[in-house]
Amino acid sequence: MTDARETTRDPTPTAFPAMATNVSRRREAYPVGSAEADAEAKAEAEDTFIAAKGRELYHWLGFEATEARTASATAAVVNSLPRRSWQPPFVLLQVACCLYVIARAGRELGLAVALPTIVTTYLLFDLYSGWVHYCLDWEGFNFVPFFGPLCQTFQHHHRDTTFIWRSNIWTNLSEVGFFLHISDTLPLALLSGYLGVHVPPIYWYCSAWKTLHSMIGELGHRAAHKPPSVRSGFERSMQRCGIFLNPKYHLYGHHKNLNEQFCELGWMDPVFDAMRRVTTNRWAWGAFTFSASYADTWLLGAATMAVAGARA
Repeated sequence: MTDARETTRDPTPTAFPAMATNVSRRREAYPVGSAEADAEAKAEAEDTFIAAKGRELYHWLGFEATEARTASATAAVVNSLPRRSWQPPFVLLQVACCLYVIARAGRELGLAVALPTIVTTYLLFDLYSGWVHYCLDWEGFNFVPFFGPLCQTFQHHHRDTTFIWRSNIWTNLSEVGFFLHISDTLPLALLSGYLGVHVPPIYWYCSAWKTLHSMIGELGHRAAHKPPSVRSGFERSMQRCGIFLNPKYHLYGHHKNLNEQFCELGWMDPVFDAMRRVTTNRWAWGAFTFSASYADTWLLGAATMAVAGARA
């Protein structure tokens, strides 16, 4: 029978003799008060913080925080992603542009089309996030140029459950917005601005809402990885009303079984499960996801206007 004390062992650097010994040796190598010694002390404190927050998250979920499991889940090897000076204005500019497009295109579309499209683009992004997540999780893509490093960074958050919310929020949002602008906004801008093709407002409207929903999804994913002690009241409210991802649904489900529950908002998982019954080949899904990145809002916009025209 397992000793009850074993499930509450403190998974901090002092709980691992090899790690504690290495830290002590490094600290002894530098004079007290030197910049190097201060840096080592800061690194040790960060390791302890990461382990403590990971342990808190696992206890809240009701998992056994055994030394081996918690060590693999919280011992960060990759540093959290820092904020760069250009990221806050870039994200704010994205949000401002999306709101401008929504206001202008929504006025042309009318409430009868604009309001339902908010919901359909929310569900579309949720499904799209499942496709992307399914590809990012596969280690077979880790050696693909450009895409491989993205996969490796993303996969790290399965081993360090605190990695996402320790990363700067502006970094998370700027990455999501950047890739969606490449797949959605850039084709629209090329068609209307460079080629002079008239693009109906529905396509701009779908693209703008999908970008905003992607940021909502990223904020919800961050919040799902936060221990209760650092989760804000706003995040809890968004989780309770279902706009943000439910943390227990996500961490009990996907993080215990990496072959299920991929959608970032959690609503479209049954649809994606049905789609994967056709094939689970990741190369096929990679090709499909790349194509869908450019085609999904166009198809949704066309379907929306077809339904609106049929009802008129």
